[in-house]
Amino acid sequence: MMIRRKRTLPLRQRLRAPARASGSTARACRRQLSHTNLRGADLSGAALVVANLDGAALTDAHLVSAYLHFPNLSGADLSSTQLRGADLSSAHLRDAQLSGARLEDAIGLTQEQLDQGCGK
Repeated sequence: MMIRRKRTLPLRQRLRAPARASGSTARACRRQLSHTNLRGADLSGAALVVANLDGAALTDAHLVSAYLHFPNLSGADLSSTQLRGADLSSAHLRDAQLSGARLEDAIGLTQEQLDQGCGK
C-alpha cells in the first residue's frame, strides 16, 4: 500500500509579492493558507481576498491597513494581532481567537462577526 503525502507549496509561492513603486505588497487572492504559521508576520497593507486562513496562527502578526475581503479566518489565532484600519468586510471569524487583537478603525467589521469569534 502506497501512502501519498499531501504536497504543499512554500509560503513564498503561496503569497505573491509584486514590486510596486510604493514598495512590495503581498497578495493572496483565493489562496489556500489554512493552518499556516504566520506568527509575527508583517502583512501590513496585504491584499488577502477570499483567502483561506482557516486555523492559521497569526499571533502578534501585523495586518495594519490590510485588505481582508471575504477571508476565511475560522479557527484562526488572531491573539495580539494588529488589525488597525484593516478591511474585514465579510470576514468569517467563527471560533477565531481575538483576545488582545487591536481592531481600532477596522473597516466593515460588525458586531455579529465579533460575536462569532472567541475572546470577546
